[in-house]
Amino acid sequence: MAYAPQIPSEVGPDDAAPSSNKAAIGILMLTIFLDLLGFGVVIPLLPEYARSFGATAGVVGVLVAGYSLMQFIFGPILGALSDRIGRRPVLLGTIAINGVAFIIFGLAGTLAMLFVARLVSGIAAANLSVAQASLADMTPPSERAKVFGLIGAAFGMGFVFGPPLGALIAGTLGSAAVGFCVAALCALNFVSAFLFLRETRDTKAAKADTDGRGVFASLREVPAIRRLFAVMFLFTLGFSVMPVIGALIFADRFGLTAVQIGYVFTLIGVATAAVQAAIGPLAKAFGERSVLLIGLVFVGAGIAVLPFVPVEMFLWIGLPALVIYAFGHAFVYPTLTALVAAETEEARQGTVLGQLQAAGSLALVIGPVGAGYLYDASVRVPFMITGVVLLIAIVIAGGHPRNRIPTS
Repeated sequence: MAYAPQIPSEVGPDDAAPSSNKAAIGILMLTIFLDLLGFGVVIPLLPEYARSFGATAGVVGVLVAGYSLMQFIFGPILGALSDRIGRRPVLLGTIAINGVAFIIFGLAGTLAMLFVARLVSGIAAANLSVAQASLADMTPPSERAKVFGLIGAAFGMGFVFGPPLGALIAGTLGSAAVGFCVAALCALNFVSAFLFLRETRDTKAAKADTDGRGVFASLREVPAIRRLFAVMFLFTLGFSVMPVIGALIFADRFGLTAVQIGYVFTLIGVATAAVQAAIGPLAKAFGERSVLLIGLVFVGAGIAVLPFVPVEMFLWIGLPALVIYAFGHAFVYPTLTALVAAETEEARQGTVLGQLQAAGSLALVIGPVGAGYLYDASVRVPFMITGVVLLIAIVIAGGHPRNRIPTS
């Protein structure tokens, strides 16, 4: 079955057939989910797999940071490329590259090969900005927070189903087999995308960005975009510490076992996915900025309270705080992305959303490393600093106009 024809250049997202767009969004979300499921499968077993090749804890940290570094570098590159040649070829190419990366993962006989596998996979994972741009192509501004929220649901479900699937495969067939299984998942993803994923890039808009202003023109020319990028960096910086120091404090302060910690992160994933349906109605009722601010407050409060929760009250205070933290992430990511898309010219959606992803990826490199060292100095310090970082993000986000007319 051939993919659906491209949207004619004279038809904008507000004019496209709703039923056609819903089908296209569904296919795109399946593509994103399969991509993120592969990510979730690998993450829990990556440290031990790396240690089997002689890696120290510090080297494991560098391995994880290298993945995010590649996203930081290639997010803007892939986004800009999709503005020029279309979303579909870039998505198909990166899915194929990810499959090759996981084959290398399975074949890895040395730590160097494992590094190559994760770095190449990080390059492929930078395609999230292209997927976001494709959603922006098909969706009017008033619906973008709701649609971008589906990506958050895909993230949550990837973390719900990925880790237990990875543990099952590794326990049955070994860690190397996980790479081959995820490569097969990428092959399935590629086939479904090739058959059903249509091109969403407006050919007229693709030819419009010929003024030579450069890839960072929107950042230079639109103060609101710079403000939102700062919020993205600070939010991700605060949010990213949880996978590192969250697991540590669960074990050190609250005495949770590895299995129980896995259940806690599953709860976070389920809560993140479950609240997505509320984002669209909330954004319509109160505006994206208000939902963004609520989300930032939730993330900051959920993290900052943890080291002060009495051990015996973890079930009654700690877990609800983590659910609030998960709700906050679910609120922030789609509304922030929708606000950036609304400020961005149609011809630069891929480029600017790629830069937004890069801002978050840079925070993913800095946050976990800094949090780990701060935790060694004091259990409470990284959580308190994270609360301050989120407070700064709230102040900056509060300066964004409540209702902004999209430039496109």
